[in-house]
Amino acid sequence: MSTNTNASTTKRTRNTTMNHKNHKRSKATPRNKRVTAQPTKMNDKRDDKSDSDDVCLICCEPIRFYAVGPCNHRNICSLCSVRRRSLYDQYDCCLCKQDLGQVVFTLDRAQPFSAFNIGLLTTQPTLPGVYFADQVIVDEIFNLFSLRCPICSDQSFTNLFALKEHVKKHQLHYW
Repeated sequence: MSTNTNASTTKRTRNTTMNHKNHKRSKATPRNKRVTAQPTKMNDKRDDKSDSDDVCLICCEPIRFYAVGPCNHRNICSLCSVRRRSLYDQYDCCLCKQDLGQVVFTLDRAQPFSAFNIGLLTTQPTLPGVYFADQVIVDEIFNLFSLRCPICSDQSFTNLFALKEHVKKHQLHYW
C-alpha cells in the first residue's frame, strides 16, 4: 500500500513539474536571471556633505532652512518646525525631546545655537520663540500664512471665507 502512495505522489510531482514547464513566464523577468541590487562600496566615505544629504526627519524633503535649538539638533526643516509649533503646540526637539523655547531658522548647517545672538535676530509676534537669521527665511515662512489664491496669486483676501469663495471660480475647494 505504501508503494501505491509513493507512486501516486511521484505521478503528482511529475505532473506538477510538467505544468510548470509549460507555463509561460512574463518577459519582465527572464527565467534564469535574477534582479539584484548593485553592491555599495564600503570605502566610499565623503568628508564634505552636500545639501542633498540633509533630509528632514518629518517630511523627508531636503532641508533648505534649518531649525536649530539649544540642543543643536538640526534634523528638521523650518517648515516642519513651524507646523509643529503653530498647529500642534509641540515645542520639543524631535530627537532628544528637550523643550525648545527658542529656535533659530538659519541657512547655516553647522553654526551652533549658542553662536547666534538672539537679540539681533528677526522675530515675529505670530511665532513666539522663533528667530530668523535671514530675511529670505522670514519672507518664505510668512508667505505660508498669507491668504492667497494658488492659481492667480491674488493676495487681497482678508479672511479664509473670502478665499474659499474665490477659489470656487477656479473649481478648487478648501475643506
